Amino acid sequence: MDRIRLYNVPESGLAMLREITGVEEQTVIHSTTADAVHLLEQLLDESQPGFLKRGDIRTLTAWDRDHLLAAAYMNIYGTRIESTVRCVDCHKPFDLDFSLPELLEALKPDGPGPEIEPLPGGMYRLPDGLEFRLPTGEDECEVAGLPEDEAERVLLHRCVQTGPGQDIDVFDRMEEIEAAMETIAPLVDLELDAQCPECGESQQVYFDLQYYLLSAIGRGRAQLMREIHTLASAYGWSLSDILGLPRSQRRILAGLVDEESALEAGAGL
Repeated sequence: MDRIRLYNVPESGLAMLREITGVEEQTVIHSTTADAVHLLEQLLDESQPGFLKRGDIRTLTAWDRDHLLAAAYMNIYGTRIESTVRCVDCHKPFDLDFSLPELLEALKPDGPGPEIEPLPGGMYRLPDGLEFRLPTGEDECEVAGLPEDEAERVLLHRCVQTGPGQDIDVFDRMEEIEAAMETIAPLVDLELDAQCPECGESQQVYFDLQYYLLSAIGRGRAQLMREIHTLASAYGWSLSDILGLPRSQRRILAGLVDEESALEAGAGL
């Protein structure tokens, strides 16, 4: 397991994830922040002293949570993001393929900048004295289900502090505050430039790492069921034994059983 460097956490700023098993795969139903937090809590390896603990996952910023989700994605599927999108002009499908580590490196912030002062306790101060912190998974879960405009206002209210005597309407400065947050900790939730190879039309393709990973795990549930059936039929193992196998090991064993079955079927012709 590789060490994952986080940026907005106390102590070592390090975390480790173990390989996903069928236990976690079958619990991924939706692609919300609550689902992402739950998945990471299950996968977090707490064996190293000073490393991130399960109880800390909900307090992570989206930037750090996305780094853990990226590590989980690469453990399962590799470093490439591969998807098929439809051209906005000619409406023909085309493939989108890029490196997830390269995307993370390109988004990596240089720091808060001269106009944003870091403060103790994870707070930041703008030149006029307005202080804010970065939203966490706990904040996002609290506003889940609210209308978008109301969710933004509640989230801002949770993360912004004004000092005594300050006459600042934080909601009138929502775009400024959100831009400052994005400078410190960008989201892996963005528009990517792409060009249709069929008609040459340039366009932007929306990519949300959290949605992409959780949706991919959800789409793999049918394959998980087939592998459970294959291994249970071949070895007589219990459901809990099969679900407890690391995903890579389960797939190799199911593949070997399928190959052996194919050879036996071929020999019987």
